[in-house]
Amino acid sequence: MNDGIPRRDFADHVACRPGACFSEWLRDEAEPFWTRMVDHRMTRDMAADSLPADVLRRYLVYEHGFVETAVTILGHALVKAPGIAEQTRLVAALQGLVTDQLAWFRRVFGALGVSDEQRVVADPPPAVSAFGDGMSSLAAHGTYEEIIAAIAAAEWMYLTWSRSAHERRPSDPVCREWIALHVARPFADQVSWLRDELDRLGPQLAPARQRKLAAAFRRTLILEIGFHDAPYEEPATRQASS
Repeated sequence: MNDGIPRRDFADHVACRPGACFSEWLRDEAEPFWTRMVDHRMTRDMAADSLPADVLRRYLVYEHGFVETAVTILGHALVKAPGIAEQTRLVAALQGLVTDQLAWFRRVFGALGVSDEQRVVADPPPAVSAFGDGMSSLAAHGTYEEIIAAIAAAEWMYLTWSRSAHERRPSDPVCREWIALHVARPFADQVSWLRDELDRLGPQLAPARQRKLAAAFRRTLILEIGFHDAPYEEPATRQASS
């Protein structure tokens, strides 16, 4: 899947749409991947109560496995943040990740009968590994603004599809709770802050650096698509084809 390059610079975008936000430019430049992700089979199945139980279990195991990587990503952003205000916000995000979200996984895995051993994937699908590796590399080597762009791509995307799914009120308790986590006030506020950061910092950057943020945003969505495809693939089928 080719991630391409931005179709037009931010200055051209503003010329056509006076008053447009930098974060909106990032989203628009990420097409068609933004739409493909918010309308992914996973998001539609969760909303329609049609997600197979085995797919849900694999998805949650993969998501749980990504928590450690997410902590590292936020840690890089924390170190590279320009000031105490930004660091304070990132510390709060880290706190929520390692407390509330991990507690949620423990409770849900217990309810689903997922053992401690089953929560660890020794041989994850290539797309799952690619997502973790790609996001880790971006965080390690990218600027603060690029990391924020990548996090915003993932979290804004989750907020968008979850709001749509939440309106359909799925009956599956795990899917309903997972969606509710991503429409709740703390998560929505986090997305607003990420967008505000991009809208504040992005327009001040040189065009070449703006394009790097667009690439980070778009690349994150491409990796997310592969990550969400992976739970639909039967492990036995994957091993046989490798």
